[in-house]
Amino acid sequence: MKVDRRAILVIGIGVFLVVFYLLYRGYSAKTKEREELSASLSGTQPALARLISQREALANQMSQLDKQSANITSALNKAKASYPGLIGSIEYDEILFRLASAVGVELTSLSTSEPSEEKVKNNSYWATNFSLSVKGKPGDVFAFIDRLVSDAEFATASISSVSLSLGETEATISLPLVVYGRKE
Repeated sequence: MKVDRRAILVIGIGVFLVVFYLLYRGYSAKTKEREELSASLSGTQPALARLISQREALANQMSQLDKQSANITSALNKAKASYPGLIGSIEYDEILFRLASAVGVELTSLSTSEPSEEKVKNNSYWATNFSLSVKGKPGDVFAFIDRLVSDAEFATASISSVSLSLGETEATISLPLVVYGRKE
């Protein structure tokens, strides 16, 4: 069997067309895939830029919150340091006698209770109750009260009431005093 040149040429062109068709299909599929990936990439680039800026903003916010936390912790530690712990009534008795002596009044009565625990808004404190009476010249008695409320040792104290007996040359006061201290 003799194959004609024309048949070989037709078969060659047929094979060429099949190969060309397969290459064209592969190329168009890759081109379509590249276009889809490009469209997907261009759609995610703004989201990526937004996420990067959000990350930077959150990092800045976290840094600011860390600074605030450090400042708050420092303020809390300062407040704890300035708020006295449990101090025995003997120390306060001595301070009261010193204040009375400094202004020239006589501490005529002083009684103290044992420290007790008091809760204020989920915080526990030690409270020591004092009951005291002072007598002296009216100006000196008022000076004692002024010294008592302005003395740093009594910064955490409270006076609920004052009973005053006032004469021409002598005054007497009686008052309950509660001194608070932090409970560890």
